[in-house]
Amino acid sequence: MSTKLNKEAYQELTDGNLAWLSKQDDCLEKAHVVEIVRSSTDTYYPSENKWNTSCVPKDGTTILGDFGYQLAMVAMWNVAENGWIVASPQHSNTELGLDSNFDSEYFSERELRKWQPMPTQYV
Repeated sequence: MSTKLNKEAYQELTDGNLAWLSKQDDCLEKAHVVEIVRSSTDTYYPSENKWNTSCVPKDGTTILGDFGYQLAMVAMWNVAENGWIVASPQHSNTELGLDSNFDSEYFSERELRKWQPMPTQYV
């Protein structure tokens, strides 16, 4: 049986790992592992408030946006529409079962309440 460490204990282990890694020879793999270990605390123990209300990227970067729905939605700035294009989950019952897909919706610039970067755990 395993239990999840609290954030402070996990950070202490991470700091120990980073100290050990700092003594190893430099190589491309080391740099990659150091970056993963360094960011792992924020990945596994995210802050409660990582939402931004300003400086939103409008360069095609995918974000999670709060547009007033119950869930955050995947969005990016659409230059042609001068607004946000959002992947909106859709579900409907059919005789074959539940049909789930995404529709695109557009929102104006001012409809974005707050945003955060896409999680990078699997990138």
